[in-house]
Amino acid sequence: MKLTVTETVARPASEVWHALAHEFDQISQWYTPVVKSYSLPDAAPVMGAAQNGRICEFDEQGSKRAIETITRWDEDARELDVNVEFEGASAALPVARNVVRFSVEEVDEGHSVVRLDSDLELRFHGYLLFPLVKRGLSSSFSSLLQDLKGHVEAKAAA
Repeated sequence: MKLTVTETVARPASEVWHALAHEFDQISQWYTPVVKSYSLPDAAPVMGAAQNGRICEFDEQGSKRAIETITRWDEDARELDVNVEFEGASAALPVARNVVRFSVEEVDEGHSVVRLDSDLELRFHGYLLFPLVKRGLSSSFSSLLQDLKGHVEAKAAA
């Protein structure tokens, strides 16, 4: 299943890219569902990448988490590909894994568009519940980009 969401940010693309990519492991500072986030241990970054990936914990015990490995980094194009796998998630989670491409484009001097393209591998019941899964994931991805927007714009205003 493929999903795409975008968000316009009232900041230059360089600032959005920095928060998204160069501070990749700091998502817990601005995305509410992530309780704790940190760099992937023991993995070398792909060529040109500032980081190798991150672990996002969704509960205080660290038992439900996403392992997000950066598989492609293009600093000039401001593109980042990430492979997302889940550990400790309920069997009810309809997603088996997710491959995401983040990109940031300059609109003008003070505005940019951040885009999330997702290629999801669903479990069997995810296909049975496809309309609900699509709506829920689209909402989650939109929230992610809205929180990124809020973070970058608030940082600039401070």
